[in-house]
Amino acid sequence: MKKQLIPVEDKVIIKPFSKEEQTTGGLFLPEISQEAVDMGTVVSIGPGQKNLNTGVRMEMKANIGDVVLYPKYGGNKFDYEEEEFVVFREVDLIAFIK
Repeated sequence: MKKQLIPVEDKVIIKPFSKEEQTTGGLFLPEISQEAVDMGTVVSIGPGQKNLNTGVRMEMKANIGDVVLYPKYGGNKFDYEEEEFVVFREVDLIAFIK
């Protein structure tokens, strides 16, 4: 049985899209020349961060299945059951693609 990843607080787990590291002409691009933004699908969201004054959790804007842009650097990359994921705080996401 596959276990579910559930992030804490305001964290979002993203499955990155596969990267095209080769140009249409067949040249391989060095990592430094690739864009500083990545894209992926939200696979799990945390319950939201608690407001320290009221104790009430703030509502998360991200939903499972959303396609998001996130910074290439930052966040934490990890492998789980032979798949690569990245985790960011929701506030660090750049944009939602609708």
